[in-house]
Amino acid sequence: MIHTRSRALMLASLTSLALLAGCGGGDDNKPAVPTGFKVTPGDARVYVEWTQEPNLTYWLFSAQGEGLTRSNYRTGADARIQTPVYSGFARTGLVNGLKYSFFLNATDGASAAGDETATWTVTPRPAGDNWQTPSEVKAGTELNAVSVFNSRFVAVGADGAVFLSFDSKAWEASSVAIPTSKTLYGIGVSGSLAVAVGADGTILTSTDAITWTARTSPVTTTLRSVAAGPDAFIAVGDGGVVVRSTDGVTWTALEASAKPAGLTANLRSVKNLNGTVVIVGDNGTVIQAATTADLSTGLRAAATSENLRDVSFGASTYVAVGSNGTVIASRDGSTWYPQINLPVSGEFSAIGIGSRFMAIGANGLAAIAVVKDASAANAAMLSWSVPTPSADESHVAPSGNMNAIVASSAGYVVARSDGKVQSAF
Repeated sequence: MIHTRSRALMLASLTSLALLAGCGGGDDNKPAVPTGFKVTPGDARVYVEWTQEPNLTYWLFSAQGEGLTRSNYRTGADARIQTPVYSGFARTGLVNGLKYSFFLNATDGASAAGDETATWTVTPRPAGDNWQTPSEVKAGTELNAVSVFNSRFVAVGADGAVFLSFDSKAWEASSVAIPTSKTLYGIGVSGSLAVAVGADGTILTSTDAITWTARTSPVTTTLRSVAAGPDAFIAVGDGGVVVRSTDGVTWTALEASAKPAGLTANLRSVKNLNGTVVIVGDNGTVIQAATTADLSTGLRAAATSENLRDVSFGASTYVAVGSNGTVIASRDGSTWYPQINLPVSGEFSAIGIGSRFMAIGANGLAAIAVVKDASAANAAMLSWSVPTPSADESHVAPSGNMNAIVASSAGYVVARSDGKVQSAF
């Protein structure tokens, strides 16, 4: 709650800024109205663009409400003036489902502020419905994993490919030669270290996603996924192989005694979820453990015989996806339930969690899930929908064989088998 005195001070401050941004009427040399002004809604945020002119300082006005102008915007909740701002600015901390108004003007430091743009009123909404035109990374290069590291998206794939992007739209190859031509299948991040794994036991590490170092692997089996566990890095792969490292440099294979008895299934994904290690794989394999060093008692009762390919956690719920449209869910990571009432069918390859769960797969398969009842544990723990684009936003359908997904604070980025990346913000 904003106390009366605090609100009065806030309004006084906004009034002062507004005067600075609009004082000195009648100045014929004041900057023109900014052109190309556009506000695009996102997930709990908006993106503001315009034609940036050199030597001008821009002032962004915003408040909760519809159709507000300079004369009344201060009456709206969360009223703000932000300066300096630059085209491509993201106004964050908004509430999905509420309307916000935005307008912009400019000063040049020597004259009065120019007139403001027309007001844009938009409504932030959860990401996942509005998909953007795919971005070409490298034609024909299968991309198998994508993550966020050092404020950049990093995608890895066939023939030792590593590509980087700041915005998920423009991608470039690493400027330093990658020390392998083996296919990379997974990437995991912990603080200042990234680890990539792949075919024939390949393990690479990097502190900047540009220069990568090959590490000695204790196995020659293909590694499919890697994560920073609660106590060490852990990577999993074909035939039930598991390797771990406390520093990312020296790796050891888990002995049979530290794994569930008779584990031979291909392991497809490992995640550090809710402070535990969760591994999923073929034939409905699910393993959960408190430490990467001992998985021996972690095998969970099979909730499916399908091959599981990825797992995620959010809203107090674990969700795993796999072949033939399989989805299983759990409240504790121990007891799992096959899920029903999905609006789509097909081969799921990955799942990510932002504002909502997003499951993706082959041939543009995409499904959104939210938790129905955090206390229930049954076959209908999730409420499902398909992406439903907003009528006032440009969009395309999700497409291609989508192999991997990463959720950032703003939305989802998907890596595809055709060397393209597609995002939904």
